[in-house]
Amino acid sequence: MPSLARQQAMSVFTLMVCLLAGCANPGPPRPPSLQIPAAVSDLSATRRGGVVELRFTLPERTTDGVLLRSGIVKARLCRAVALGSCQPLGLVASSDFAVPQAPKTPAHLQDILPQDLASGVPRLLTYRVALSNGRGSTSGFSGAAYAAAGAAPPRVLDLAAQGSRLGVVLTWQPAARDAELLLQREDLNPDRTQRSADKPFKEATPHSKSSPFKMDKTQSSPIVLLNAAGDTQGTLPDKNAAATLDTTAVADTPYRYTAERRRTVQVEGHKLELWSVLSEPVLFTLHDTFPPPAPTELSVAGFLENGTNGAAAAFAVDLIWEPVQDEQLAGYNVYRQIVGANDAGEKVRLTPVPVKLPAFHDTTASGSKRYRYNVTSIDLKGNESPAATAVLEPQRF
Repeated sequence: MPSLARQQAMSVFTLMVCLLAGCANPGPPRPPSLQIPAAVSDLSATRRGGVVELRFTLPERTTDGVLLRSGIVKARLCRAVALGSCQPLGLVASSDFAVPQAPKTPAHLQDILPQDLASGVPRLLTYRVALSNGRGSTSGFSGAAYAAAGAAPPRVLDLAAQGSRLGVVLTWQPAARDAELLLQREDLNPDRTQRSADKPFKEATPHSKSSPFKMDKTQSSPIVLLNAAGDTQGTLPDKNAAATLDTTAVADTPYRYTAERRRTVQVEGHKLELWSVLSEPVLFTLHDTFPPPAPTELSVAGFLENGTNGAAAAFAVDLIWEPVQDEQLAGYNVYRQIVGANDAGEKVRLTPVPVKLPAFHDTTASGSKRYRYNVTSIDLKGNESPAATAVLEPQRF
């Protein structure tokens, strides 16, 4: 009897160990995978010029849930116009994709529209994509992605850049009043910025007029979208020109500027966008060679200054002017020149280093001579402004 009890106990123990170790029946063997790619679930369409750009993510697995093995996945598109049926398209560029790919690998296809779909009034275009393996087996077409047929906005022409004290002035040929214009700036200095995948764009925020060359150098992206309707602050002679001012450009940094137009339409209940072809890029580097504003309201006055400790009164000249508002300002230079009846003497700089305050006390002048005083502002890079000028006539005391 004890022997039977021992055998029963061992049987229970063996059963428990088997259960804990996963000794369950594996069931019947599964058939080998047919390696049919899973259906696309994120198809999107963008109309740009006469082309519809289609994007989606290549599936990592098959319809039966196993990983795709090495081989070729073929993509086929169909397109429906208005409310018609989805008709298969012919040869589509880059329609073959090697697998396996890295997770979430993007795929890109293009549909070059015929002339009748690239012009005229907006109409609805519906796209679907089907993926097949090397044997042509497919899980069928994906869900729909929508784009607009019809005339796209015209391309931005004559995009140009020029430097100014306030930043980079961008100009272009005006057109297409019913389309929004978008400007993009790309920083070409790879050592200063690093593109961020989750935040690829950063909206540019204009800075103060007195700080034209400042920008957050810690930004994660080298690409920013600019305000196409920015105030050019009087930097252009033609006030009606299509232009904007990039106040966030950093001096001595190479940039690539591009522009495009976007029109939004409502078609068959879908809000869709038509984009123009991207403009020709403009490469530009802003060099800070622009002087600060000149001082204004300069006035000079000569007078006899009382001597100290019983000394005789001495002649002196006081100069005052309106201060220049500029964060890059280093100070002011003061110059003096003797002015004769028919000629002028040498211009002498009275300030070995720029003075910080908008005033100067000259104790080296003579009350019997006629002087021309010049005052300039100078910035931290040594750019000097035009001069404010005032003449002091000989004094009679």
